[in-house]
Amino acid sequence: MIPYYSPHFGLIDLLKTFFCFNAEAELEEKFRKLTGKKYILFTASCRSALYLAYKAIGETGLVHTSPLTCQVAILPIWASGNETSFQDVKADDWTLDPEAVKKSITSDSIAIQAIHLGGFLCDMPALKAIADENDLVLIEDCAQGFGGTFDGVPTGVLGDIACFTLTKNLYSLGGGVLATDNRQWFHAAKEHQKSFPKVSFLRLSFRVLITLLSSHRHLSVVEKLYQFFKNASKSKSYEEQESALNKELKQVPRLYLKSCAARWDKIQKLVKINKETARETVVTLKLDGVVWQHNPRTEPSYTKLFLALGQDSPQFIEMLNNNGVETMHLEHKHKVYYQEKLFEGEAENYHRLHDRMVSLPGAAATKVSDKLNNTIGTERFELKRIIIEIGHPAHVHHFKNLYWELEKRGWKGLFVSKDKECAIDLLKSYNLPYAVLGTTKQGIVAKLLSLPGFALRMFSIAKEFKPDVFISRGSPLSGWSSRLLKKPHITFTDTENVKKMDLISEPFADVVLTSDVYQREHGRKQIRYPGYHELAYLHPNRFTPDPSVLSLLGIQEGESYAIVRFVAWTAHHDVGLTGMALENKIKLVNLLSKHLKVFISSEGEPPQELEQYKISIPAERMHDALYYAHLFVGESATMASECAVFGTPALYMNSVRFGSTDDQIKFGLLEQFSSSPEDQEAMIKRAVEIGADAECKRNFVERQRKMLGSKIDVTAFMLWFVENYPKSRDQMRKRGFNFDSFR
Repeated sequence: MIPYYSPHFGLIDLLKTFFCFNAEAELEEKFRKLTGKKYILFTASCRSALYLAYKAIGETGLVHTSPLTCQVAILPIWASGNETSFQDVKADDWTLDPEAVKKSITSDSIAIQAIHLGGFLCDMPALKAIADENDLVLIEDCAQGFGGTFDGVPTGVLGDIACFTLTKNLYSLGGGVLATDNRQWFHAAKEHQKSFPKVSFLRLSFRVLITLLSSHRHLSVVEKLYQFFKNASKSKSYEEQESALNKELKQVPRLYLKSCAARWDKIQKLVKINKETARETVVTLKLDGVVWQHNPRTEPSYTKLFLALGQDSPQFIEMLNNNGVETMHLEHKHKVYYQEKLFEGEAENYHRLHDRMVSLPGAAATKVSDKLNNTIGTERFELKRIIIEIGHPAHVHHFKNLYWELEKRGWKGLFVSKDKECAIDLLKSYNLPYAVLGTTKQGIVAKLLSLPGFALRMFSIAKEFKPDVFISRGSPLSGWSSRLLKKPHITFTDTENVKKMDLISEPFADVVLTSDVYQREHGRKQIRYPGYHELAYLHPNRFTPDPSVLSLLGIQEGESYAIVRFVAWTAHHDVGLTGMALENKIKLVNLLSKHLKVFISSEGEPPQELEQYKISIPAERMHDALYYAHLFVGESATMASECAVFGTPALYMNSVRFGSTDDQIKFGLLEQFSSSPEDQEAMIKRAVEIGADAECKRNFVERQRKMLGSKIDVTAFMLWFVENYPKSRDQMRKRGFNFDSFR
């Protein structure tokens, strides 16, 4: 057994404790020297010290603090009549972000509680400046900070009130410290503490016994005794009757202070050894995808050794505990593998880290790396991997945000694409990792003949990458490889006229995700959601238009423009379909250019007569251009749908109807025309009408708002579905699934 924490407290230490006669005066002097504070008050715990700090201030209000902590660090705020304003943590060392605090100050604010985490100190200079500027009390929670420095300044120096524990990195039987330069606060806290009851002899004896046993848990006999007494303590009446805070609001037993003062020199050595052990673990632990706390301005004491996995941590924590490595989440509590979130509001780093956090054994002189590596080696707890296949440039946009969100959570992803049109350019521009299958073939026969070669290449890439899941837009290549590697294949489709391709792809899909307006049925594999593919990247949560595209296009102030899109009609779903006749393309552009500046986007080169209208901006800026356009006219369902999402008037030519575009027609955001000669003329006429109407686009604002109100952020949905698969699939198959959390 490798215990999570060892106080290194033996019978000899206990004897030294009994024969330490000047403990309180000695400790007072040591903490004055450490913190530079005049007044030192000893308490029963750090929890008690924090509670007394808030009582001593003499006012209640809003306290700004970090939610990435054990719950007991927050209880004193609530118990003293205050409210919490939880703010995000920094991405590097996971401590309270000063910038977030600064933006959250209100007239109700009274204090900032800076909670040091895992021996990494908060940015105390920045928090001190904010507190002074806004006349707030800076309370420094040093429970996990003893032995650390920030910019060379020790913990406890910059806080108006500093609160310590005498356990953790001070290895004592118990106790806490409140240090301050404010005489009034000191006396108020001292007077309030006098009303606390004394620690009972039974509780004190139990604390001594558990501390002695905790120091020798590596011995199997002692470990059994320890577990027996810990389990027995849960049934004690005082454990049941008193809350996690109230049981700490006691008079401080002198025995606690004596146990610290008598071993002060030994404690300093233990702190040093603990740092060395933690650093060794950080360097030698072989666990793919792990993120550690880091900050070059901090000399951490590693009071706790935190890491973040590439996946949710409760299962990992339980696995290590079952294999003799006692491991925690955020709470240091017997057999507690997970602490529920304290906060559900906006805090990106906090939410990214919380469910992935693990606290490893950090006990001094415990060499945990080999044991951990051996244990981890028995089960696969690497970061998860995903292959995302791209069949069209629009698929890059569809899945890019999903990739970035998964990457934040520790996943590793790989895009796999044929060298088609601008797909590779987009992957490069977004700095997305990719592998190339080969060059796209032209013609249906050539495409079919190239499938075996592409399939072999896909399998080779996947076998080397070792994905946990495949995602595609209904591709047989991902499907075949997923079956050979026995991994799930999640597919998306919004194109109803690909029945022949479905015959060779759908049997190898585990689930088919479609919009709720999709017009075909795919049986039990199909799961519907209220959204379009385009809302995975153009939902307001995911896209902010950049007006600098207007300069790239050469658009002057007050000038409007249209984007015209021609497609090649060579895709497998375009068999038997044709687009606009050449003479009508020329007629459209000539008439439209009398009212608007015209830009042409084309698969391949546009007709020679229209070469001068060819758009020349980076592929990744096309959405900005569509957003600011006065009108879109074209043969691309994807671009037409994108414009509908933006509220840009869209005229779309295709003789085949799709559920998503039909839905956008119902909202009045898109008009569709067939490729018949009559409809081609009608579309040209309608385009000229809209081009001549300067106010037309304004009328689309309310239509777009109604449409967005009925849809979800598709990336948020995809992220949840992939991370929780297959539970997410099973959950969605039940009636009454609620999509509100994705809006």
